[in-house]
Amino acid sequence: LNNLLLAEKIARNYGITLVLENCPYSHLPKGKMTLQLVQQINSPYLKLLWDPANSYRAFKQNVPLEYLGITLIEELKEVYPYIDHIHVKDYHYVEGFKKPFVHKPIYDGDIDYDSIFAYLKGQGYDKALSLEPEVSHKEALLCRKDKIKSRDSCFLFYFLMLGSTALYRRGMMIKPKIKVGTMYVAW
Repeated sequence: LNNLLLAEKIARNYGITLVLENCPYSHLPKGKMTLQLVQQINSPYLKLLWDPANSYRAFKQNVPLEYLGITLIEELKEVYPYIDHIHVKDYHYVEGFKKPFVHKPIYDGDIDYDSIFAYLKGQGYDKALSLEPEVSHKEALLCRKDKIKSRDSCFLFYFLMLGSTALYRRGMMIKPKIKVGTMYVAW
């Protein structure tokens, strides 16, 4: 906590916002658990980087029982006001594997991104999203076109996979962000 307080002080002095990510093999594997620390610091200079896939694959031994039954949509609704950035990636759980959470291209895994994006769109989310597919470039690009074309709520992947011209053709805009691979959305 002391190190995070120091980091927040430095961020405040420079007028920048830090984001704290929920990481599956850490002490804060779920977004809701990470949120508690963000709330404890209670600063506009520290926000949440919510990674739904990390919440999904959280190392169960690190998750108290009261967090195990929370769906990603339930978690999103609770952490939403504190989110400043979202990572987008997907996993599929395979029983019996030594590492049972297998990286998959978006929409080939177990995470219901249609519901997540619909909620974000309904709330007017205008913060950062970044694609973090953790699969090969070919998998991330080629196998998504057929599935994404039918999903209006997920227009941002047109930008991430086909380039900004596809996003502009749909009459939408992006706001540039300093970090490569990150974009803001305009629903």
